[in-house]
Amino acid sequence: MRPPKPSLNAIYRAKDGMRYMVLEVTDLPFIGQYQLVLATEREVRNGAEVASITDEEFSNFYAEKGLQRITQGTH
Repeated sequence: MRPPKPSLNAIYRAKDGMRYMVLEVTDLPFIGQYQLVLATEREVRNGAEVASITDEEFSNFYAEKGLQRITQGTH
């Protein structure tokens, strides 16, 4: 089961305590998917370059890390 589509600036907490922020969400309507940029708080603070991932990769990461959304973000 896929997690709900994340919102811009939503913050997730993993089982290990790491926090991740959604920096970008891009719809790909022609294939019914989306891409997003997800970064740790440290990466955001340090201005690190982060790659975008597909909704399928996010779904796998979500399950693997046991992510829980702790802030809603913006739509």
